[in-house]
Amino acid sequence: YLHKHIEPYQLINEDSDFRNFPDPDMRNLPGYIVYAIIHKKAREDKRLISLSGQGSDEIIADYYNEGSNPAMSEIRGNWENVKGPWKNFFGGWNRVFLGGCERIAGLFGIETRYPFLDVDLVQEFINLDPKLKAKSYKGPITSRLEGLSFPYHLRKQGFAGFKLEHENV
Repeated sequence: YLHKHIEPYQLINEDSDFRNFPDPDMRNLPGYIVYAIIHKKAREDKRLISLSGQGSDEIIADYYNEGSNPAMSEIRGNWENVKGPWKNFFGGWNRVFLGGCERIAGLFGIETRYPFLDVDLVQEFINLDPKLKAKSYKGPITSRLEGLSFPYHLRKQGFAGFKLEHENV
């Protein structure tokens, strides 16, 4: 379905030599296939706006946590010396992944909102003490979840490893 309706879109960041995807065509990746399944169902249910988590990795973590590939991150957990926007802030992986999300949501006529890319939220994050930013993976979010006694884990798990057998998307 995605191959019929969306032109090839390569998940490659020109700013980096890093190639995290064995097949960089977003139409073949489980995360985007699931994203399409969700948006197809939402469209069928006449739900025309979706919320995305896009930006929490790119802004709040800059793709850095224990076990991550450091080539995706410019900051590598050291927020002390950050004086301006970093690669993933305006471009880099943020631009690449936003492009994929927008193509799929647009295919189903759904508008996507990105609360983690909200100007005021991002500015508040920038203003935080670097020690809080680096306290743990996605430090401000982790700190808030702990304050609410909300269960969470620090293990990042996308849709890789899920076997998808959905032929209608």
